[in-house]
Amino acid sequence: MTLADLINEIPDTAAHSEAVSAVLEYVADSVPKSRKDYKAIVSELSSAGKGLISCLESYAASGVPKKIRKKLGVRAGNQKRLSRKIRKLGIEMLVFQLATGIEALEQVTFSGDGTVPGYNSLRNLAFTLSGKPKRTATQAGDYFRQLAEESRLPLLTRKHRIYVEKLTPEYARKTPAKALRKEIRTGKGHSIEPNTPTYSALLHAVVRKARGSTALKRELAKKLEGFENYF
Repeated sequence: MTLADLINEIPDTAAHSEAVSAVLEYVADSVPKSRKDYKAIVSELSSAGKGLISCLESYAASGVPKKIRKKLGVRAGNQKRLSRKIRKLGIEMLVFQLATGIEALEQVTFSGDGTVPGYNSLRNLAFTLSGKPKRTATQAGDYFRQLAEESRLPLLTRKHRIYVEKLTPEYARKTPAKALRKEIRTGKGHSIEPNTPTYSALLHAVVRKARGSTALKRELAKKLEGFENYF
């Protein structure tokens, strides 16, 4: 049975929580039990029953999202039916997260990063979730960003939120410049303007924090090329 078959078999009258549980159980069964972090991944999936999946890093690395995209089993004859059912059950965001491993708005990018795919390769998924053909990558990206914003997906990943919290003048002072430059990318190709292709949500969050701390701004400017240009 494909994930598409499972979703289509869920009654239209099913409660949202019942639909979520059925989908999560299917996905959890797809996680290789040979992985050392199997229990952690399943635990992350279980948390989705309470809302958005808050930390998908290990899940994305497991390769399961790619399998889920294949197991959606979308065919020309069932795509519209599947799309209607997903929207009827209100599980668009759940399926989106499970099929991509995306946990934050900053990950909705054209080319993707690491194990997270870019929206340029997800036009078919966008069609399945929205019920409307997305003929270009830009249309798919616009839809995914709208879906993420409407679902109140956080701007930063959990990993990046923790990083910004721990970023203090002392941390910046003690961290070698080379290491700090790997953690915070600056310069050409890294913008803090939200509507530009090179927008970096992490860099923007760091700049906002530095604006409120002269000491932090001074320490970062010593080690990050062009950091002062963001002010």
